[in-house]
Amino acid sequence: MQLFVGLGVGSLLQLILPFLTQSIVDTGINTRNLNFIYIILIAQTMLFIGRMSVEFIRSWILLHISTRINISILTDFIIKLMKLPMGFFDTKMTGDIMQRMNDQGRIQSFLTGSTLSILFSMFNLVIFAIVLAWYNAALFFIFLLSSVLYTLWVILFLKKRRVLDFKRFDISSKNQSAMVQLIGGMQEIKLNNCEQQKRWEWESIQAGLFGLTIKNLSLSQIQQTGTFFINEGKNIIITFLVAKAVIDGQLTLGGMMAVQYIVGQLNSPIDQMLSFLQQLQDAKLSLERLNEIHNLSDEEPLDKVFIK
Repeated sequence: MQLFVGLGVGSLLQLILPFLTQSIVDTGINTRNLNFIYIILIAQTMLFIGRMSVEFIRSWILLHISTRINISILTDFIIKLMKLPMGFFDTKMTGDIMQRMNDQGRIQSFLTGSTLSILFSMFNLVIFAIVLAWYNAALFFIFLLSSVLYTLWVILFLKKRRVLDFKRFDISSKNQSAMVQLIGGMQEIKLNNCEQQKRWEWESIQAGLFGLTIKNLSLSQIQQTGTFFINEGKNIIITFLVAKAVIDGQLTLGGMMAVQYIVGQLNSPIDQMLSFLQQLQDAKLSLERLNEIHNLSDEEPLDKVFIK
């Protein structure tokens, strides 16, 4: 509840800024009223201090929540592991289990970071979109169209990212297992004189990881290229229309600065949408892998009676 109050206060403080910017230009500069400009600048300073304070408090609350979630997920996973039959540990590599435990960090990050950030961003998006529509309906529709194109472009790549993520998990599991074997079995490796063979095995896994990283980077760059053209194309069109509106006398110079500020604030949530959709997919995949363990039958199910 405290966190959501902080989100609301932060958004409202941010909403006031474009109107202050417009009043400096249209009222303060045009009427040459220096005292009025002083008052507006003091107000802006107080708003910045208020926003910074809210951000500090929000960070502490997020740390508290994320730590509790992290411990809770890992504790449940370890409890479940301890209930599994002995045969399970004969078939599963150590690296596989360790990688699943590492994966829960993505779930924690999504729940405490991405989800709350996107809620804050979406709140800002709605508020600033309404203000933009109030300034100029044509600008609002251009922004809306580009946002729809942006989202569709991002969704287009999710299936390919899923395939690459499963490959990453598989290779990372082998890497974890190889490291455990190298460190834990160093005495046996040296006794059997197979240092070079084991090192080659590890290097082969690293080559696989490198190849997968290249594929991920290529996919990311293709995706970013499309989003860049959509976003920047929208910004150029809006800049032209705003400048034309000022020349035609439909908008004041202060209004133009306010619109540019609003468009800048709207760009941030749209950029965060890309990150949110990707982290949502990552969290779902990590949850699937954790649930594979949770759905296994216990060694001693509670519904069965055993001889004591």
